[in-house]
Amino acid sequence: MREAPCHPERRYFAKDRCRSCYQAHRLHVSPEYKKKQAALATIRRGRLKHKEYQRRWYLQQRIPARRGPCEVCADVGVLCWDHDHATGQFRGWLCRQCNSVLGFVEDSTERLAKLILYLQRDFSSAPHVPRPRRTRAGGTEVRFLG
Repeated sequence: MREAPCHPERRYFAKDRCRSCYQAHRLHVSPEYKKKQAALATIRRGRLKHKEYQRRWYLQQRIPARRGPCEVCADVGVLCWDHDHATGQFRGWLCRQCNSVLGFVEDSTERLAKLILYLQRDFSSAPHVPRPRRTRAGGTEVRFLG
């Protein structure tokens, strides 16, 4: 293996340079090379956009059309396609809030049951703890009044 003088740990590529130094040199020296690289980057971005378009088209063909309220809270608005992450099986149409809650609890019925029990507790005897507030220096400050 021939070493590059610019970086001895790398392989020689061309004109006494490793590959990355050679490409950086060409970008600096040759305006035609710079234009070619910009055109290739545009082509790559176009290919990525086309792949995203194909993926969305495929999902639209696969997902059954549904209009109406959320199946949990009956809120009418933007609906999300809910599915089981383990099997990919379609479960129903949910609003963003309900779908986010399922995502946050990782579809765990036990965690949802514990959250319901937590919300049903009596919080009247809980001590009042002040909210921390931000200071101008960017830190947090907690003031206890009393």
